[in-house]
Amino acid sequence: MSKKSGRRAVPSREAAYPLHPMPDCTVIEAAALMRCSPSTVYRLINAGEITAYKRGERTIIEGESIVSMKERNRIKRDETWSVNDVA
Repeated sequence: MSKKSGRRAVPSREAAYPLHPMPDCTVIEAAALMRCSPSTVYRLINAGEITAYKRGERTIIEGESIVSMKERNRIKRDETWSVNDVA
């Protein structure tokens, strides 16, 4: 549904991104999505693993870069390890 803000209606996030699989997000939101700390998100930006841009004072992470980073780092079926491999 939409929220009323003065005379303009502000659409919900789901309505704003109906076809986009992962919308752009802030560093804090990205850290929550990736279950890591904000400093790790900044480290990934500096390493070139994920892409970001500035909107005023805020650093915005491109949602697609999070999805592509997860795909690059996904463990493949033949790359799995067992407890016997560690010893």
